[in-house]
Amino acid sequence: SRQIYLEEIMDWSDNYTENMLNKSASKEAKDALSSIVKLWIAFCTMEINLRQFKRAVKIFEDALSDPVASRSADIYLAYVDYCKTRGKLSNAQKVYIKGISSALPQEDADRLWANFLPFIQSQGSPDLSMNQLYEAVRSEAGVGADSLSPPGPGATSGLGGESESSPTPAASIHIESSTPIH
Repeated sequence: SRQIYLEEIMDWSDNYTENMLNKSASKEAKDALSSIVKLWIAFCTMEINLRQFKRAVKIFEDALSDPVASRSADIYLAYVDYCKTRGKLSNAQKVYIKGISSALPQEDADRLWANFLPFIQSQGSPDLSMNQLYEAVRSEAGVGADSLSPPGPGATSGLGGESESSPTPAASIHIESSTPIH
């Protein structure tokens, strides 16, 4: 069944690249991208259910390297959830950073930022603001401003009471460097 997943993912990705990449805003292209991401996630889920955790990590990493699947926040969020479930919180943080540092559409980058902030707040920085997180990622993770997608308005909607002058200085936040995930 592993071979079947790989073949289907590659077929769908090739079809997307050949026929829909230039129409990525169309409903058909968005649906195709969503289906491709769901295939990757189902593949990872199969390995997790088989308790093949290293293989699941490899498949998630392959998905993040895939030029099609990596265009969706859903694959990053699924990987983050897996890392959290396994207690690999520094790996979850690295996946967030990898996603917000990639060429995601702004709406998807905002979804990652909106999920990343409460995650970091739960790790000992409860008063952290979105701006402070952005600055911490830029300075501590070695992610250049040119490759970092800043949080847009969609990243803070629904977070409630976001304070731009929070008392937590960015320098006190521990952000893992963007080293490879294992």
